[in-house]
Amino acid sequence: MAFFRDLSNVARQTSACRSWVMFQGTGTISIKQSFNVSSIGDSGTGFYRVNLTNGHPNNLYITLVTGTAGQTSGGSATLDTVSFNGQGVNTPNSSTSYQIRGVTGTGSNVDHAQVHTATWRED
Repeated sequence: MAFFRDLSNVARQTSACRSWVMFQGTGTISIKQSFNVSSIGDSGTGFYRVNLTNGHPNNLYITLVTGTAGQTSGGSATLDTVSFNGQGVNTPNSSTSYQIRGVTGTGSNVDHAQVHTATWRED
């Protein structure tokens, strides 16, 4: 009985990263490095909006977000699809921008010293 399926003859599709950015989210937001990102909006403590230079065909794409809250007891940065967790203006994610929310380990909003994010979409 075979436990592993032979995938050597399966057609593989590739999907290149369509955008990425490394930015400082504390104080004055500054982009350190980026590809296909025109700007980062500061929408309040822990809330960021990433604006793409060239948008996706629609809002069906994959987003990866990581971040460090610096001197806090932990924390995370995540994609936020619902009006900054109900605490901001509801501007939904679109083909040209998406929202990020940064929190501490206890869930309080916090600006992150570093945020890294990227998007993928298969054509």
